[in-house]
Amino acid sequence: MHSNILSNMERLLSNGDNADVEIHCKEGEVLKCHRILLAARSPVFKTMLESDFKEGNTGIIKLDYMEMDIVKNLLSFIYSGNLKNQKIALVLLGVADQFQIQDLKETCAEILADKMTVDNVLTILAASDRYMMAELKTSAMAMVVRNAKSLVTTAKFDEFCAECDKQLMVDIVKVLVNTNRSWKSQPQQPSAPWHEMSKRPRLDRMSMSRPRNYSDSD
Repeated sequence: MHSNILSNMERLLSNGDNADVEIHCKEGEVLKCHRILLAARSPVFKTMLESDFKEGNTGIIKLDYMEMDIVKNLLSFIYSGNLKNQKIALVLLGVADQFQIQDLKETCAEILADKMTVDNVLTILAASDRYMMAELKTSAMAMVVRNAKSLVTTAKFDEFCAECDKQLMVDIVKVLVNTNRSWKSQPQQPSAPWHEMSKRPRLDRMSMSRPRNYSDSD
């Protein structure tokens, strides 16, 4: 039953039946959709379409700074709750934040957490901080700490430091300092336990004082 509803919602979006709103994308491409669904899923769309704004009067929403594929995936999630193209999760995280669609933000954060690597962790950390995704930020911060030695010598880290929020850099330094302190506070393991040391064979004092002369008679 649930899958049928979702498929019907996707069909409604693709067919554009009874659509009363147009979204104009980059390069003049147009997508037709439904005012009631946009307003139900996004407080931002609701304000645009139900208040005395130009969009509400004309039924035209201009997102001419967005690629059509981005808008299509946004609308697909609004209609069906499915994110078809997971490769653009990082971009959609920002779009979801812009239109205040919290469940899309959470979906994107889960995808980014699964796909996080040393190569993309700084980008994900910056995004998680900007869009206030606490769990994703914690995961990214942990990976940065684990790989700090290799990361801080890269050009990516220099770019990250130049562009990221100053408070985020403070947070990173605090985590690194606290982690370093916890390592130093751990008790150092002796080279060998005392009971093992006691089992080692002792050198004869005479043999230590001078080398044995095999020419000496027994």
